[in-house]
Amino acid sequence: TDTSYVPMGGETCVYTAPRSDCPVAVGEMTKFHWSYLNIGYNTTVLNAWKNQGCFTDVQKKLGYRFALQNGSFSPSAKPSGAFAVKFTVQNQGYAAPFNTRDVEVVLRNTSSGAVYRVKLATDPRLWLPGQSVIVDQTVTLPAGMASGNYALLLNLPDPEATLRTRPEYAIQLANNNVWEASTGFNNLNHTVSIQP
Repeated sequence: TDTSYVPMGGETCVYTAPRSDCPVAVGEMTKFHWSYLNIGYNTTVLNAWKNQGCFTDVQKKLGYRFALQNGSFSPSAKPSGAFAVKFTVQNQGYAAPFNTRDVEVVLRNTSSGAVYRVKLATDPRLWLPGQSVIVDQTVTLPAGMASGNYALLLNLPDPEATLRTRPEYAIQLANNNVWEASTGFNNLNHTVSIQP
């Protein structure tokens, strides 16, 4: 449907059971890929969702909700060398992003804090709801990387140059204990040894 690729949302109507109740409402938000909902109207319907137990789930699933399922990455590499990246991400939300997004692996030196970004060839707008997507690529690392250990992170920054490095505009994965609020990076909990 068109709503797979464009913004869809709005507000609820006057409460009319059973159409306004959780099973139908959640089914329609899933089917039509809802990204946003007016939280100010209709409070009777929204309170019914709270009482029926689906309101919190609706809040979580509006728009996209990316969860990393698994990943495997090269344990070591060389500057200018090949680096294997493979991970599976599942979209647990109702929709996919409708704006462009880069996906980057970020290598951060654990001693100096130096950061190197490598763009992956994948488009999160195609990470559709209910699907698991495998990103499996071999990338070339930057030439100027110093020897040492590097933390591996995932970044989905805003494409606008003035917002690209602002963490509040990056996509946060749904996984626990991966988000770095100060950087906007998602920590993949993997260390890479870079040696010449």
